[in-house]
Amino acid sequence: MTADPQFDQFFSNAHVALEKNAFTQAAQLFEHCTRLQPAHSDAWFLLGASLDRCGKPLAAAQAFARAESIDPFHPQAANAQAAMLFLLGRNEEALAAFQRALARNLGNPQILTNIGITSEKLGRDNEALTSYAAALASDPNHPGALSNRGALLLKLKQPHEALTDHLRFVAIAPASAIGHYNCAETYGALGRDAEGLVCCDAALARAPAHAKSHFLRGVFLASAARFAEATTALEAARKLAPATYVEMMELAKLDAWQPISVNVRNIYCQRRLDRLQSCNWNGYTDFIASLERMIADGAHDPAAIINHVGIPFATLALPLQAQTQLALTRQIATKIAADCPTPAQSLPARVHNDGKLRIGYVSPDFRNHADGFLLRDFFRLHDRQTFAVHAYSLHNDEDSQIRRDIIAGCDVFRDVAHRQTTEIIDLIRHDGIDILIDLAGYTVHARPEIFAARPAPINIIYLGYPGTTGADYIDYFVTNPIASPPGQEQFFSEKMIYLPDNCFPYPRNWQPAPAKDRVSHGLPQDAFVFCSFNNAYKIEPVVFATWMRLLRRVPHSVLWLFSPRPAVAENLTREAAAHGIDPARLIFAPLLPLEEHLARYQVADLFLDTFLYGAGTTGMDALWAGLPLLTCVGESYAARFGVSHLNALGMPELITASQGEYEERAVHLATHPLELQALRKKLATQRELSPLFNTEKLVRQLEAAYTQAWQRHQSALSPTHINIQ
Repeated sequence: MTADPQFDQFFSNAHVALEKNAFTQAAQLFEHCTRLQPAHSDAWFLLGASLDRCGKPLAAAQAFARAESIDPFHPQAANAQAAMLFLLGRNEEALAAFQRALARNLGNPQILTNIGITSEKLGRDNEALTSYAAALASDPNHPGALSNRGALLLKLKQPHEALTDHLRFVAIAPASAIGHYNCAETYGALGRDAEGLVCCDAALARAPAHAKSHFLRGVFLASAARFAEATTALEAARKLAPATYVEMMELAKLDAWQPISVNVRNIYCQRRLDRLQSCNWNGYTDFIASLERMIADGAHDPAAIINHVGIPFATLALPLQAQTQLALTRQIATKIAADCPTPAQSLPARVHNDGKLRIGYVSPDFRNHADGFLLRDFFRLHDRQTFAVHAYSLHNDEDSQIRRDIIAGCDVFRDVAHRQTTEIIDLIRHDGIDILIDLAGYTVHARPEIFAARPAPINIIYLGYPGTTGADYIDYFVTNPIASPPGQEQFFSEKMIYLPDNCFPYPRNWQPAPAKDRVSHGLPQDAFVFCSFNNAYKIEPVVFATWMRLLRRVPHSVLWLFSPRPAVAENLTREAAAHGIDPARLIFAPLLPLEEHLARYQVADLFLDTFLYGAGTTGMDALWAGLPLLTCVGESYAARFGVSHLNALGMPELITASQGEYEERAVHLATHPLELQALRKKLATQRELSPLFNTEKLVRQLEAAYTQAWQRHQSALSPTHINIQ
């Protein structure tokens, strides 16, 4: 390139301006340089750098691109261009530019880290992990690669691996408050709250105004029942960052099953209940006693109330007394009614022009979900001469065949997932619904406040929530005399609708697919396979101890369990070893597509029910697939699913009256193969003849109950128990 004194002077002045942080002046001077020598790659590159510091990423990206086009081997142009494209959200282009930069800087750990970050933005988590690993292979202590990989591993539910990276990061950057916060968050995901609290304190020692550390510290203090200190920490977080407080609430759920609430007692319960989701029973007995005290305190002390709507469902699997469950749900229902966005209305009896009774079903589970599976044929079986069927879907994340079947079975199907609660209430009123059915209760994505507003004259709870709502605004609870024997009604705020047989619908047109052999499921070919595919939160120490005794008493037996989360297998294998059982005798079944999951029941020998919250949909799946289910009579509705199923099926020989009898019966069946074979044959016959799987008959019984409830309403009579014969 020929000498150009004018260019050299401008280029020198531009450098001086850049070094003095006079970025606007530097950009003007470098731009003049590019006009004097349009093919000068460094002038374009430094123009881009100046424009970047001026907050003009698009113009900077264009300048960097020009530098690269002039000199494809420029050591920094592609990387700088990629950084600007990333800021602009043009991630595909950014990734391509980072990859070009890497080709000119092989093994560069920072560029590899940037590729990982960009891959994450594009949803390519495996590629991101590969890039972070390559960066760390080049520089084992690269802080960006360690921090970002740790965060990604935590997001991917691999907290043990994440913790390793975050601890390495703070070892090389001990002054980093963010590093200590990341360790705290990861300890929280592992349920190691005491260590998380130490890390929060370390973060705040380095950055006293770090709001997220204050918030997470409050969570850990609440988890330790240090409620006053927790309240102070949470309030500090709110004052420091009021605009992002809701975001912190979401972040602090720490793999919980519900977004966490800022009520410190709610946090305490949610954190403890979340551990039980993974069968972490440390402090189990103390937690039950503490929870009972807190519920009792909440009855007379508003400051002590537990009132998060996600808590009651999880407590159904705990050994709480029925009156305690009722007290808890009354506290929840009272808050829901107080927070109801629309005042409740007393609606008069009415008659529609077509003479039909309008039934509205509300659920978030009209999808590929256990309840959705049960309901796929239910709606189409209603008598259309007498009833009009409306459905209101509170959640929609798919277009599954189950959802399509449900839509086809309704007269009116409304997807209201993205509507405000007040809009849904108004819509139900506008539709003229006479009887509104809550199919969710206190479960994920439910909206019980809809029912608190009473958009229909009659509210009924059915199917999705197996317990009392404690709500004055719910009129009836659907059950049967086996699931809810005499005396249980005193522990329900609702009046009971007693059906004569079964309470659950079931899609009879489903037939099990051909079963794979045992080896393909990781099962020993010649072992006796005890099976329990109940969700892990239903497994508690007493039933697990019973199962361990079964394995000890039945040689060559294994226990096949459902484990969608690695922590479940980790905790249960540890518990098995504590019982003196080889952990290899526990086989964990992964999450599978529905058809494959249902088919695998056929290779098991005996389904073992849980004691406190039994197998509802899961139990019916097992029985329909031909797998005998052994159950024990429990006290609550949720504990008596199996009893109800087997009674309707006409197989009382699989119902035991005590936990001791349950254990003895399981051992007997496991060691008497001919008797078990005879039960299988009887099951194959009974499933075709009994009312358990007769959904059409169930619908007729429900319609009779709806009609009686409506007749009472028309006569201005209060709800009362309804018995359908």
